[in-house]
Formats: sequence, C-alpha cells, structure tokens
Amino acid sequence: MESGLNLKLKKALAEMLFLAILNEMPRPILEVAELLDQKSMGICKMQFPYAIVYRMQESGYIVEAGSRMTPERKRTFYTVTSEGKAYLEILKKEYKAFVLGVENIFGYLSEQEENKND
Repeated sequence: MESGLNLKLKKALAEMLFLAILNEMPRPILEVAELLDQKSMGICKMQFPYAIVYRMQESGYIVEAGSRMTPERKRTFYTVTSEGKAYLEILKKEYKAFVLGVENIFGYLSEQEENKND
C-alpha cells in the first residue's frame, strides 16, 4: 500500500519524468510508463499515463511524432516540443531547489539532535 506522500510525489513529478524520458527520444506512452517503472524500481509506476499525456499535449509540451503498426496494435510516438524542453528545464531547476531545501531542513534537524545529545 502506498502512502499519501508517495502518491502525491508521483503526481507532482509525473510531467517532469515523462518529459525527461521523451526528451531522450520519441516513444510510445506505454513504453515511457514501463521505462519509468523499471528504472525507478517500481517507485514511479504510473496508473493512468494517458491523463498526463493529454494534459501535456493540451499545454503544447509534447506532440505526436508519428506512428507504427505492430502485430498487436498501432503505436503512436510522442516527442517533446521546444516549449516542453523549456518547461522541463524549469521543472528540473525547481525540483533540485526543492530537494536541496528539504535536505537542508533534515540536516539542520540532525544537527539539533546531535547538539541535544552532547
């Protein structure tokens, strides 16, 4: 069972993670979702990846980059637009600043705990 924090973090980071993977090369959405699941060791398993995709398409961050027929189905590939690349850079900077801030808080609290024990 996932904690509420885990679910909220996934939702907050979903666009950044999808854009980062698609920025590497055009891919079908299910391939992006599978790659995120595999590379994150199951932490970033996306239940409804198409909702993220539709939202990013409406915002102009990704577009269809063609399709290919496979024996199972038609696979549509998506790629990141220039607006999406700019948005990804903003998200990455915000994410790094946020993580640094959280780490600083935990570092401060650890120092306070150590000072109490001295």
